[in-house]
Amino acid sequence: MHNSKETREMILDTGIELFARESFASVSMSDIAEACGLTKPSIYYHFKNKQGLFIALAQRIHERIKSELMTIIELDLPLRETLILIAEARFESLEKQPDLVRTHLSFLFVPDIRDLIDSLQDDIMALQQLIIPKFTEAIAVGEIKSSTDPLLTSIMFHSTLNTYLIRALHGFMDSEESPAAETVVDAILDGISTENYRKKREINK
Repeated sequence: MHNSKETREMILDTGIELFARESFASVSMSDIAEACGLTKPSIYYHFKNKQGLFIALAQRIHERIKSELMTIIELDLPLRETLILIAEARFESLEKQPDLVRTHLSFLFVPDIRDLIDSLQDDIMALQQLIIPKFTEAIAVGEIKSSTDPLLTSIMFHSTLNTYLIRALHGFMDSEESPAAETVVDAILDGISTENYRKKREINK
């Protein structure tokens, strides 16, 4: 049982639930063991300490998001359609996995957690960089302006999505106020799209 993959996965799932509800500092290994129905030695068999557990948890969440993004990117759709699918997936995850979303956002915006795990910054940047080739491609085919900075625009896109997710999680936005994915994407693209691309979109509406 101690070396089973199922036990490790259960510990990580429970960690996500607890860290989503409480701060990192307030959740102890004893809390996690009790919530899992395990002894503390069982937890320490899989994770050296709480920081080690949290690093594994962070890596797991980032891998899930990366897999989700890559599945969409590999569809090889135009930029706007790609971004809409990403926005839809992130908004849907808020409904289906709110604890996972809350924990992921704590990586981004809670200073104590960011400082705790230096590698988080590299993981966060890697996720943001996944869609850079889509912006580069859109520049090449004349959909967006050649002066567009792909990295900066990618960061802006993810930051916009995260802002909506935070507002929803903290009750600042009712479900009926949640924007359509197209609205969020167009708020970004309208400022960088070429005139010809905007005209083409109008014709195809």
